[in-house]
Amino acid sequence: LSDSSLGLSVASLAPTPDTHFANLHSLGLRTSGMHVYGTKSLSKILPRCPKLRNLDLRCNALDDKAAANLSAGLEACRALSHLSLVNCKLKAPGAESLAAGLAGCLALQHLDLSYNSIADAGLASLVAVLRRSDTLRGLVLRSVRMTEAGAQPISTLLQDCSTLTRLDLSRNKFGPAGAVLLAPALGATLRLARLELKGTKLGAEGAEAIASALNQSRGLEHVDLAVNGFDDTCADRILAAVRSCERLGQMDISGNPEVSPAAQARFARALSERGVACVVGEGNVDPSFY
Repeated sequence: LSDSSLGLSVASLAPTPDTHFANLHSLGLRTSGMHVYGTKSLSKILPRCPKLRNLDLRCNALDDKAAANLSAGLEACRALSHLSLVNCKLKAPGAESLAAGLAGCLALQHLDLSYNSIADAGLASLVAVLRRSDTLRGLVLRSVRMTEAGAQPISTLLQDCSTLTRLDLSRNKFGPAGAVLLAPALGATLRLARLELKGTKLGAEGAEAIASALNQSRGLEHVDLAVNGFDDTCADRILAAVRSCERLGQMDISGNPEVSPAAQARFARALSERGVACVVGEGNVDPSFY
């Protein structure tokens, strides 16, 4: 039902007392014009979907009240494993409401809240619930207005959620101070395989901190540090650090113009000798990152 401009007509899907969606495994309502009334109807449908595993609500305008409605339905989604709320105009109060519903999603494996203004307060509320998960594998939080203050909740999540294998914090400007706070938890995380910190304003100090974490994160397979304003010295230290990442298959340091062509070539050559796909230079960087 994605891209269907359902709007208020989502109410037509609302169940009668005898309606049961026993065999519904996936529900896509991306860009469907859903808002307060649509989520109210959806909150009545979700408890009648005991096998629902995938719910896609990307690109719907969910204000605080709509988020509260959705949360009420999510509480009953015991089998839900994948939830996407990308670009839903969520703010901190909405994220706080959503967290209450996620507490009932006991099988949740992948959560994508990218491009929402949940900020540090909303992030803290979500982490308070997600840290207790023993199923969560992927958390994608691109451009959610996380700052340095949000680094502490994420560190707590890394320490407590032993199942997490992917963390994407790209496009959040938490800067060097945030990276310094994140680094110890990243270094101590044994299962993390994919780390994406593109466009997070690391700078030299932040890149140094992340390099120290990479030196200990031996299970990493994919690392993205593109567009972070570091130089040759940092690039060389990152290269030295990832030598301990025996499973590394892809590395991106593109969009860092202060890394010289010589250092880029050195970096790419060293990793290609190990069979690692490496992106340096300008890469395919969106100009809005700069």
